[in-house]
Amino acid sequence: MRRSTRWMIAGGLAGVGAAVATAYGLIVRPWHLSWGATPEELEAEMPDDGLIPNPNYFATRAVSIAAPPGKVWPMLLDTRRMPRGTVIRSIDEQNSVSYAPPEVEAEATWVVRIRPERDGTTRLVSRNRAHFRPYPGSVWRYMWIDPGQFVVERNWLLGLKRDAEKTTGW
Repeated sequence: MRRSTRWMIAGGLAGVGAAVATAYGLIVRPWHLSWGATPEELEAEMPDDGLIPNPNYFATRAVSIAAPPGKVWPMLLDTRRMPRGTVIRSIDEQNSVSYAPPEVEAEATWVVRIRPERDGTTRLVSRNRAHFRPYPGSVWRYMWIDPGQFVVERNWLLGLKRDAEKTTGW
């Protein structure tokens, strides 16, 4: 293969990589950091928000569940449903649970709040705030944590929804 051909291929691959990174940063990332949440939920204050005053990772996600809050609440306290290493940090009057995430090197909070709806259903809002200390590999860490955390949390929220709705028959 000629040297000029190799440079053309390398340039093309670099261009494709830059386009993918730009699309992720401008379209995919904002969507998954606020998946399912309303503008009001994105702006609302949640317990433990003050523990991480200047987060460099912030996500609010939500799901509506066709089941009463009384069916959903025990599921939030079942640590067997949590990602490995996650523990309950505190419980707030049966409307929110604060979890301690497994990333011990990060300053992080994860709070899930139950909001009863007028029709008897439940709105579940999940908020993550973290401040990761910068280090040379920070960019690579975000490339793994960002989409990975979304996939795990979305599956967890949808699993709660599925199980709560299955047990109520709504």
